[in-house]
Amino acid sequence: GVFTYAEHSIPYHRPEFGFDPDSDALEDVLESIRYETTGGEEEAVAIDLLGLTIGQEYKLQLMFSDGNALNRAFDIVINETLVWDNYSVGLLTFGDPILGSSFTYSFTADDTELNILLHGAGTFAVDLNPIIGALTLEVVPEPGATGLVCFGLAALVARRRRLPQAS
Repeated sequence: GVFTYAEHSIPYHRPEFGFDPDSDALEDVLESIRYETTGGEEEAVAIDLLGLTIGQEYKLQLMFSDGNALNRAFDIVINETLVWDNYSVGLLTFGDPILGSSFTYSFTADDTELNILLHGAGTFAVDLNPIIGALTLEVVPEPGATGLVCFGLAALVARRRRLPQAS
């Protein structure tokens, strides 16, 4: 399950990635944001991802689009570890309001829950209000499983070549 702790969810800013159906779908997703505003340094968005498999490798992607990009920065904390200090969509997109940015984090689960915290306390920005548009969590296939499938296919091809041909 996914639990998001943010007071607000609104249509905010629509990025522009292109004119194909995939770009349009991503633009639709990123147009709406979740955010928390309390008027102080404790402003934060918390997300808990439940049901992870211990020992499984995952790839997390956080996606952002921000029309107020140059005035906002926040820290990204995963399982109580700071993984990006002063994340700023504006700096990553050179202040272009039609672009978006993403943060990718690969990890092996050591618990069944992953905790993500975005907070503006202690950042350089004027706007301490963190936002998020979307996230994905993907299971990374084990390299051994892919290797076994390839080996099995190669063995089948080799066996077929050795079988006598019927006349």
